[in-house]
Amino acid sequence: MRKMPVYLINGFLGSGKTTMMLKMIKKLQDKGLKVAVLLNELGQTNLERHMFKEDNFFELLNGCICCSLQDDLKKVMRDLSGLYKDGKVDVAVIEGTGVANPGEIHEILNQHPFSDLFSLQESVCITDASMLQEYLSFFSSSKEVRNLQKQQIHHASYIVLNKIDLIDHKADLEKVRKLVRKINPDAILKETSYGDCIEDLFQTHSSLARTTIKNEEKYAHHREIKAVKIQNTANVGRNDIHRILSDLTEDMIRAKGTIYDQSEAQWYHFQYASGKLQWEKVKKMSSSLHGEIIFIGTNLSREKVLL
Repeated sequence: MRKMPVYLINGFLGSGKTTMMLKMIKKLQDKGLKVAVLLNELGQTNLERHMFKEDNFFELLNGCICCSLQDDLKKVMRDLSGLYKDGKVDVAVIEGTGVANPGEIHEILNQHPFSDLFSLQESVCITDASMLQEYLSFFSSSKEVRNLQKQQIHHASYIVLNKIDLIDHKADLEKVRKLVRKINPDAILKETSYGDCIEDLFQTHSSLARTTIKNEEKYAHHREIKAVKIQNTANVGRNDIHRILSDLTEDMIRAKGTIYDQSEAQWYHFQYASGKLQWEKVKKMSSSLHGEIIFIGTNLSREKVLL
């Protein structure tokens, strides 16, 4: 029986997973393949849904497919298998949340009946090379963040050191390489910016034997990392976002959303990662787009995020 090829994308919050995923999808489609997409988000809404145009699009929201949404993931995998048998899709690309442990997803794929239905082509870990030393430092991150980052790297067959353009000194990049190789000496390692390594990804095929999970392995979970969603953003301007991120610098890891700045009479989409805030004007407001914000950080609460 032919098995459905699957690419798994993981990486810590703000590492550039979605950017690389979009490039992967385009490359697969350029090859004439019908791509199924599965996105997982911590929040109740996927704020980047408008970026994906695929017919076979699946969302698992308000949890993590590596733990709280495992049953939902298994159901989607059964649906994907049916689509593959019917010739409606050729390959699946799965993106976990920024705090997903890929080891547990591998474990599901190794279980019956999924081991007979799917073939994991690559387990891709995208890391923010400019922040990795900080995320792995005993002095600047929590034990939970360190363990998650390590397990994401450990279970990868293909590791992308992304955002190397943000590293000023060659010595710092070399430190990042050594950190990664200490955790995972076997995976293919690529260095890039903006996820520009898709050609290399499809030209190489690594061994996934090392990703088999031992039963006694303990997984890192993300109890300290919380997502806070704000839906009513009618009175939120860009200055408000700047203030919130400035006030919560130590707690905030990732933020994104769409707001309407009344002072400018303009819709904006913003992304916050690696301590950097980026704004993009929304030229045409679709009927499905409305003001929403999601903040992700350590021990965040709605009370802390005062709009």
